[in-house]
Amino acid sequence: MDNGKSDIQSLFSKGEECHRFGLFDEAVEIFSEVVRMDPEASHAHNAMGKVLSDLGRWEEALECFSAAIKINPANAEALFSRGGENLDLGKYKDAMADFSEAARHDPSMAKAQYNCGLAHLALDDLAKAGESFSAAIKIDPTLPQAFLNRGMAWLGLNNPHQALEDFDEAVRLAPYDIGAYHNRACAYLAMGRTEEAIQDYTTFIQRAGPSLQSFAQDDQKLILDIKKGALSKDAWGLPKPITTPKIEQTHREATLFVDICGSTKLVNTYGGFHFHTLFSVLERIFDGHAKTNGCVYRKGLGDGFMAIFSGCHGALAACVKTLDELTRHNNQARESHQVQVRIGVDFGETAVSRNEDRFGIPVNVAKRIEGVMTEDFLDLKIPVDKFPVENRIFVSYTVNKALETSPAFATSNIGVAALRGLDRVRHEIYIVDWQKTIEKMKP
Repeated sequence: MDNGKSDIQSLFSKGEECHRFGLFDEAVEIFSEVVRMDPEASHAHNAMGKVLSDLGRWEEALECFSAAIKINPANAEALFSRGGENLDLGKYKDAMADFSEAARHDPSMAKAQYNCGLAHLALDDLAKAGESFSAAIKIDPTLPQAFLNRGMAWLGLNNPHQALEDFDEAVRLAPYDIGAYHNRACAYLAMGRTEEAIQDYTTFIQRAGPSLQSFAQDDQKLILDIKKGALSKDAWGLPKPITTPKIEQTHREATLFVDICGSTKLVNTYGGFHFHTLFSVLERIFDGHAKTNGCVYRKGLGDGFMAIFSGCHGALAACVKTLDELTRHNNQARESHQVQVRIGVDFGETAVSRNEDRFGIPVNVAKRIEGVMTEDFLDLKIPVDKFPVENRIFVSYTVNKALETSPAFATSNIGVAALRGLDRVRHEIYIVDWQKTIEKMKP
């Protein structure tokens, strides 16, 4: 790469960093300079448009997106960006055209199909909306927003049974999305299943934030009317479902935690230097497999690691290969030098700090899954004496859903747990049979 192109790329990266950390005015100046240096840089026009949109300068943003598309008509990200701007401005047909074109150029862009469904919903074309959400789900079956909004379409089409299936899936994939409980309650109510509806409405009311208080107040009144018998079943009506908003530039990753079991006892028994030796064994083994399977970030935590992968398949491949090699090490080592571990994995949207550290719900969930024990389970599907306390890989429902596309990974449901420190929200936990998976991975 010549120095000119290198300078432009460096400047562009700086602009992206400024945008990511909320320095919008600085980002606009930087992207303006990039465009001045290279007027044909389609991606730079698109990047500047996204910053201008965040600043509320929507017409200017549209001009930037259109410029990016004029330079490169196949720029799916620019088409997606312009579609999002048109969606916000109420230009629904224009938005649909942009999202459809983005999906045509990038068939893997589930977010384009999803946002296209929102445009159809806005135009009250429920059947078309359902088709778009289905297309998004086919691309990415772990996308909870698509299930939630497709359920809304089914509800509007007077098909509460199909709606319930989708709302159920949305809750399983995103148990912290409070709106999903409200919507599932609406489906239950439409089916006359009032006790289950009241239970979900109550869950929603207890956890609804300030932006959802109007829904919570209506739900509370409805519950009281039903319990008092003030309304007949036919007069209850159906509360308005909650729509999940458009997807923009989400950052979804697999987060995993690897911890050495009994670290405190090991330090107290053999000393800190001995534990450091064991940690080094795990570090060498894990890092080798993490690197070859697409690890994008790793942080040491004293008695283990947090690691980030772009997808679930790479994360789990690193995990099963780590346990396989660690088992071979343990079979040859003295008891005092054996390393036993627990691994927990979740997948979802994370926030990235300046030093590349990760934050967000998937980080907390993965950590809690790593340490989950029998007393945390509300419904344990295996005998207590068969519950593995070490050398195990536990994953969330979302991760298991992602792994279904690969026959190499052998998993099974071990029950529903209420994870400590996470508002006791229910989570389906799956165990990965890493030994069987290793055998399937062999050529």
